[in-house]
Amino acid sequence: MTVGRWSRMFDGDAAELVNARRFVRDVAAGHEAGALYRAVLAMNEFATNAIQHTVSGLPGGRFVVEVERFDDSIKVGVVDFGALTCPVAADWDDESEDGRGLAMVAKLADKWGVDEVRVGRRVWAVFPDDPEEGAVAGGV
Repeated sequence: MTVGRWSRMFDGDAAELVNARRFVRDVAAGHEAGALYRAVLAMNEFATNAIQHTVSGLPGGRFVVEVERFDDSIKVGVVDFGALTCPVAADWDDESEDGRGLAMVAKLADKWGVDEVRVGRRVWAVFPDDPEEGAVAGGV
């Protein structure tokens, strides 16, 4: 069951990532620490990709962070404002210095995907709470 949905727009600048991470932590507080950590990590990867590879990172660009809370999971997404290519999880390569972020998210998430939206695309992932770890009050 959905507990709530939140979204916030950020400037397409890497300096905004700290604010985007704080936004996810604040609205998803109370979920199990591991799920919350993974959700913040995924959102950071999605937003970084939006800034580096889409119109969102151009001067005046923006990206939107979306958080949907469920009783037992967190869904995070980032909407970018368009690019010529679509995000894909590349094969893991231990020698590569970049390009592994989506593969990492794919391994950590219960499910993830990319949806075309009117302004660009939404990259999203779902992270279930781990009942073994228990809920936390707020701080990851």
